[in-house]
Amino acid sequence: MTRAGRASVAAVVAAVRGATGRSGARGASRRLGDAADRLVTLRFQLGVGSGLGGVLCASYFYGKRIGATQDDSGPCHPEMAWASDVRGPLAGISTRAFAVGPLCGCCGSAALATLISARFPGRVASVAMNHRLHSVLGWPLAILMAFRFQAAHDRWWSSREHVEKLASGIVGVALLASTCADDPKLRMSRSRKEAEDNETRLLGLLDALCYFVEEQLMCGQAPHESNAPASWAHWSQHLSSVDRDECPRTLCGDVASSSSRHADVCWCLKRIVDCVQAGQTMGAFTPEMASHLHALLQNILDSFRQCGICVSQREPSSYIVHTRTFVYMWCFFFPWTIIGTIPASSLIPTQFAISYALLGIEFCAREMDYPFGDDEGDVPVRQVLAAVREEISRSHGKHYRPQFEAEPAPAAQGG
Repeated sequence: MTRAGRASVAAVVAAVRGATGRSGARGASRRLGDAADRLVTLRFQLGVGSGLGGVLCASYFYGKRIGATQDDSGPCHPEMAWASDVRGPLAGISTRAFAVGPLCGCCGSAALATLISARFPGRVASVAMNHRLHSVLGWPLAILMAFRFQAAHDRWWSSREHVEKLASGIVGVALLASTCADDPKLRMSRSRKEAEDNETRLLGLLDALCYFVEEQLMCGQAPHESNAPASWAHWSQHLSSVDRDECPRTLCGDVASSSSRHADVCWCLKRIVDCVQAGQTMGAFTPEMASHLHALLQNILDSFRQCGICVSQREPSSYIVHTRTFVYMWCFFFPWTIIGTIPASSLIPTQFAISYALLGIEFCAREMDYPFGDDEGDVPVRQVLAAVREEISRSHGKHYRPQFEAEPAPAAQGG
């Protein structure tokens, strides 16, 4: 090769090296610019997150400040419902609707989608699911979840109303029985003592009825400590010796079972009806009053049977299984419909928020399906009926009333 040829080759090599150096510098500069943009974006996101956190903290401490300045004797301020650590949005984990098993499964599915999106971005298209089909399935799921939650809430609320009606009916019978025997016509009658004994027996049977009804609805389990009354006396506290010996619970050795609890309730109602008929026979109850007492006892029985349906009858199995399967599968495959469309770091938080919301609805519905039990949110049957028993005890303590004593004879007027 001549000298001129070597010179031209050297010039070409030098030109190539210069171009390569310039392109490398531009690549390095571009990488530095991208890193700076990502850092600025991260700082901006952190700033927005800090601002949102500050707003939440400000609203929380505002609610706490209102609660601190409130007089304890008055009702709770509405703002305290949002700042409460027990029933507010910032409550602890123990009071939240966490379905741990399915929630972990859904988050595990999101974690696998995050790994594939971060490590194998070129393979995302081969595993992504059609988001349109998932969206179409979301409409019937929303309708199904709405019906499910509404039905469970109606079940819980109706049970609460029936317990209150049952308690009101028992109190009504006790008040009528304790006042009708005070009729002035009985004050000088031979039936005065019989009417008093009949009233005492009827009140004792009402007290035992409260005990047996609570035991039947609670299936023998103790209530939550927040729903437990200060005292809960034995069923035989006010029963007469004859009724105590004839009670089915006594005949089975004071051992409670599902069938014996129902028999105890029916026995009490039958004996109460006998007392009402006996009171009408001896003149303590007028026919109209006896009819009213029979109507109250029928309402008590109806309310008890309505509550018993909620204890013994569950929702249809096919309906519950289909709902839970549908919502779990929808949440489980949700990350695979958005993989590749959002950053990999956002898959798990998004999946957690959606799964927690939908699975929590089913969790709350399941809890309201069983209105009687040992949870804090269950209907406080024992607490309600304990107040009824206290009212019966106050009526039961009026055995020797002045109006039952014979009226003194008028003084002889001097002539």
